[in-house]
Amino acid sequence: MKEVAPAPAPECFDWSGFYIGAFGSYKHAGVNADLDPTGDWLLLPDDAATIENHSAHNDDLDANGAEVGGFSRIQFPERMLGVRY
Repeated sequence: MKEVAPAPAPECFDWSGFYIGAFGSYKHAGVNADLDPTGDWLLLPDDAATIENHSAHNDDLDANGAEVGGFSRIQFPERMLGVRY
């Protein structure tokens, strides 16, 4: 009986080249500063005092804001060099 050679493996895609991209987002995080630190907070007196101080002055601890950035990359068959900014 005649033997048939197995099919060759498919060639992998080559991702070599230059890439550039950008990203952007917006985040919203509300913080309730009206609290009475007890329990585990007593182990961190500096942090508890900071929260109490902000709460007493009605400071806004919300973390809202936009974020943008980008990246560029040069990829060789066995090496990659990239920068993210």
